[in-house]
Amino acid sequence: MKLLVVLAVALALVAIPVSASDVSPPDVAPFQSYKQLEQWVENYELTLHLFLPIKKIDCEDYAISMVLNARQDGYLLLTDRANDHLWVLAPVFNENRFYYIDAETKTLYKYFQGAEWRID
Repeated sequence: MKLLVVLAVALALVAIPVSASDVSPPDVAPFQSYKQLEQWVENYELTLHLFLPIKKIDCEDYAISMVLNARQDGYLLLTDRANDHLWVLAPVFNENRFYYIDAETKTLYKYFQGAEWRID
C-alpha cells in the first residue's frame, strides 16, 4: 500500500510541459451519414484509455475509449447511461438522427422517438 502511495505522489510531482494545443479541445464534428459512422465503427480498433487505479475493464472503459478515439479522428461521440450500461451516442448530421453504439461489441442501434432497435 505504501508503494502505491509513493508511486502516486511521485507521478503527481513529475513536471510535464503542456502547451495550449495540448489542452484545447480538438475540432470535432458529427458524422455526416450513417454509412460514414458504420465505416468508422467497422474500422475502429480498440485503444483502451485506462486510469489509475486500474480496475476490472467494463463498459465504461470501452465507451470512454471509443469517445476519445473518435475525437482524435475528428468525430463527435457522446456517452449516455441507461440500464446500468454506458452507451456511446453518435449524432448523424444529414439524417438528423442519433445512433447508439455498444462499444464492447461495436453493435449499432438506431434511436428514434424513444424506441431503439438493432441494425444488422
